[in-house]
Amino acid sequence: MWIFTSAGFVSAVEDTTDENRVFVRARDKSSLETMIKAIELAGNAEFEDTGKRNPDLDISEIKFLTKKYSDYPHRVNISKATLAKWLEFEVLNYLKYSNFKDALTAVRGEEWHDAAMNVWTSMLQVQDAPSSVYTPKTEEQKAEAWAMAQTKSKGKSRSKSKAVSK
Repeated sequence: MWIFTSAGFVSAVEDTTDENRVFVRARDKSSLETMIKAIELAGNAEFEDTGKRNPDLDISEIKFLTKKYSDYPHRVNISKATLAKWLEFEVLNYLKYSNFKDALTAVRGEEWHDAAMNVWTSMLQVQDAPSSVYTPKTEEQKAEAWAMAQTKSKGKSRSKSKAVSK
């Protein structure tokens, strides 16, 4: 699961040795450090509200793992319950923007904006037909939408022909 927040980007995958746990991985350590701080804040907020600390939100057991030559060099292993609590905390406390890329830029800078824009642009390749979601206004936008639709339809026909030829 890819998770983008205004503080960074992480990828969560199930721990194959324990179905109740996940590895949360990041390309930059700051994204994980921010997540851990939010988990601690969530735990403190829950403690204040209930008088009991949720053991899933105890960050003392979280250890950073580093895999030097990995696509995600920074990792932590946490319970799925902790991941869910973190996501809930993020939504309730930090989702206060109407434009994600602008919020990300304010926190992480232009480099992160550009990376998010690349993801946004890449996802256009799987978007439903442009006319059903987005109506281009300028001639340039119309040409871009047409080219994108052509690329998408060619990709589908190539995929079908490959599947048939196997």
